[in-house]
Amino acid sequence: MDIALSLSPYWDKDKARFLQLIPDKDQDPNNYIDFFLQKLLQSTNKSLSPLGTIFSGMQNNIFFESGNPFAKIIFKIESLKSEDLRRFINQIPSIWVSGGALQLDTYVNFIEKSKYLVRYLLDKLYELGAFNNSLGGKLEWPISGTNYGIQ
Repeated sequence: MDIALSLSPYWDKDKARFLQLIPDKDQDPNNYIDFFLQKLLQSTNKSLSPLGTIFSGMQNNIFFESGNPFAKIIFKIESLKSEDLRRFINQIPSIWVSGGALQLDTYVNFIEKSKYLVRYLLDKLYELGAFNNSLGGKLEWPISGTNYGIQ
C-alpha cells in the first residue's frame, strides 16, 4: 500500500473516503487489491513488469530460491499493535496535521487495515509476473511455526 501517498500533506474528504475503503481483516481483500492494481496500472500506463526503477532495484535483491523472502517481514508487519501505531502516528508534528484527531485516527485505522493487505498484494504481484526472478507457482505463507517456502 502506498503509505507515502496516503500520509501526504494534503487532507480532504476524498482522501478520508479513500483511506476508509480498505477492507477489514475479516473481509475479502481481492476486490480492493484488484482496484489498487488497476489504479497503479492506469497511473503508470505500463504493465506490471517493470514497475519502475526503485522496484527493479529492489527486486534484484529479492531471492526466491530459499523460499518466500517476504514471510518474515510480513509476520512483523501483521504483528504491529494498534497502540504502537497510534504512538508512531502521534509523533507527527501537529503543524503537518490539518484534520486534527480525526485525521490521525483515520491514519491509524488505514495502517491497521493495510497491514493485512500487504500479503495479498505480494501474492497478486507474484502471480501477475511483477518479479522477473519469480520461480513460478505461488508464494507459501507460514500458518504456524517457520515455513517460508514456495508451493
